[in-house]
This record gives sequence, structure tokens and C-alpha cells, in this order.
Amino acid sequence: MLSPWSGRVNTSRPRIAYAGAPGIDTTTLNAHGIAHNVELSGIPVGGTPQQIADWADINVAKAIDADAVYFEVSNEVNQPWMSGRGADAYVRDGLRQVTDRLTAAGSPMKVMNAGLGGMDYIWTENFHAAGGWDLIDAFAFHPGRGNFTPDYAPPPSEWTQGSAGSYWNFLGALRKAREVVDAYGGNKELWLTEAYASTKPNAWWTDTYRNAAENVLLTLALAKSEGVRGVNWYQLHDSTIHHPQEADPDNVEYHFGLMNRDTSVKPSLLAFATAARVLDRADFVRHLAFADPDIKGLLFTTPEGPVSILWSRKDGYVLNAGHTADSWYASPEPWTDPWPTKTDVVAHSGTVNGTVRELNCIGQERTLTAAGGKVTLRLDGAPRVYYGLAANPDWK
Repeated sequence: MLSPWSGRVNTSRPRIAYAGAPGIDTTTLNAHGIAHNVELSGIPVGGTPQQIADWADINVAKAIDADAVYFEVSNEVNQPWMSGRGADAYVRDGLRQVTDRLTAAGSPMKVMNAGLGGMDYIWTENFHAAGGWDLIDAFAFHPGRGNFTPDYAPPPSEWTQGSAGSYWNFLGALRKAREVVDAYGGNKELWLTEAYASTKPNAWWTDTYRNAAENVLLTLALAKSEGVRGVNWYQLHDSTIHHPQEADPDNVEYHFGLMNRDTSVKPSLLAFATAARVLDRADFVRHLAFADPDIKGLLFTTPEGPVSILWSRKDGYVLNAGHTADSWYASPEPWTDPWPTKTDVVAHSGTVNGTVRELNCIGQERTLTAAGGKVTLRLDGAPRVYYGLAANPDWK
């Protein structure tokens, strides 16, 4: 897992690091000044008091020994999705057992709930009612995404369930999480302990290589805009998490890497690097509002001045829209432009006459010339980064 708020592509804060865990050992991480978290599962929900106590004793000791900064107590326990089942038992047999032991040990470790599969607000309501909200420092969830752009944000009342349901959207889920965190209070941090852009080939539910790179940049920019404290990217290279040397191309999760299995680079890794460079020291200001409602944008302040990320939704929010009922879909070649509609937009530049830098999602740059305090941008569904626009580029 990687976190992007480091200004470069590196392991900023692994989600899972403890003695015996796969990946880099904690001694090496500490030597390089890399903070690390733990996620430990296997809560014996409904078990005997001895089973519950044994699980908590072993796993709290493991987290303390690892010198973890955050303890994410289990993973995706909210199944079946949106059923609300098991929240009270999770708090009773898992979360409270952990927090009681950390308190008794005088540990400063922060605690997260089990990262939820999707923004399951029904389970979260039951979790809050069971007293779980007061036990956590950070609220964690996994905004899974299907063949939708990351800025697709249907209201929760319209979410459909199932393996190809709109429940698996990014921005709508993130906004609902933000709403819940603000409503329940307690100044809880918001974490995405799994975010991804799967590139399983010839499957309409997942991203093409080209769309994945665009979606990595936009995912991280939107997370920043909603005040997310940390994003763990799932994952560095194609792999199956429990058998890291195994190749399993039929498994959709095998294709979540920013790199291929042999660690050759996907466009996604270049997009991650672009996001890190642009967003590391950026502060979100507002969503931009051009006269054309299909033109979307985010405005940030940075030490280098205002930065805008702009795109168009003239071609909609659904990716691979031409698919049939079959799960198979012939992936287009990465050099095939999937956005047919190009829209020229006049933006307010930072100088009367000067230049504006444009970066695409993989960091390729070109220079545009402003005149009379204006510059014309050609936008489509791919997000682009602009340096040199005014702090009000959407000025009418």
C-alpha cells in the first residue's frame, strides 16, 4: 500500500506492517523513517470469552510490538453490503477489546474501524448506535469503483447493489462518508485504506490502462478535496495479497497494481507520481464553476501558486459504455482516445500576457500562451493540471 501525500512515489505509510507480515519488515521501515500501520483480522465474533480474549491479547501485543501508528481493527466486516448486520457484535467482540487493552497498556496508538467495503452507511449507523464511534480516532472505508469515472456521484438513495451495482462509485461514496464523519462528530480523521484502479484486461467493469491513469490522478485529487487524511493505494504491483509470488490473471484483484507483476511500469504509476508532485503541498480551495456545467474543476493553492485540475463530462461518467451483458469487453489500445468530444474553454489567466503550463495525467507537459488575461483550454474527459491560471480561472 502506498500513500501519495509524500511528494514522490515511495512507501509513505504501509497499511500492514508487523513481525511476520508480508513486505518490508518494521526494522527496515523504522530505519528509513517510514511510519506504518497494522490491520489485523480474524475476530472470533460470537466466540467464547476465552477465544475473544486470546484474539485481542495476541493482536494488540502484535500491534504494540510493531510500533504501529494506527490499528485498523479488521477488514470489510460489513457483509452482506448495506445489510447492517454484525456491527454491534464487531464492537463488542473486536473493537472494544482492542481499545480496552490499548488504554490499559498506556499506548498512544490511534484506532480505525475495520475498513468498510463501500460506503455502507447502514452498517455505520448501527456501529454508531453500538458505541463504536466513540472508540475510533479515524473512520476507514474502501470506495470501490466499477466502470464509472471517479467523479461519478449518484445520491445514496439511487445506489444499486450487486457485483456491478452503482454502490461501487467513488465520489458519491466519499461525500457520504464526509457527511457521516461530520454528522457524528468527534473530529475523526477520514481514511481510504484501499483505493484502486484495476486494469484487468478485456473486462468492461475495470479500467483500461489509459482510463486507469486518468482515474488515479482524479481519485487522489478528489480525496484531497474532501479532506481525506490518508489514502492507501491498493497496490504497488500486480499480485494476490496472500500469495505475493502467485500470478492469477482471472482474479480481478490481481490487476490492482500501479506496476505489472514484473514491476514494469503501468501508466498508473506515472499518474500516481504526477498526483504526488502536484498535491503534496496543495490545499484545496473550491470546486470550479464554469458557465458550461459539463466543465468540471478543482482549485488548489500551492507554494508555486494556484493550481487547477480541469476536465469535461460531455461524454458522460460511464466507462466502456458499449459493453454487452457479457463480462468480456475488448479493451481498446492505450493510444486510442476514448473521449470524442473536445471542448474549448476560455479561462482567466494569472497574467495579462504570459504562459500557462498544462500537464496530462502521466506528467507530459505543454505550454499555452495567454493573451489579454485569457487562455483557451481544450478539455475532454481526461483530467489535466494547470499552472499559471488565476485564482479564479472560472471568472465570468
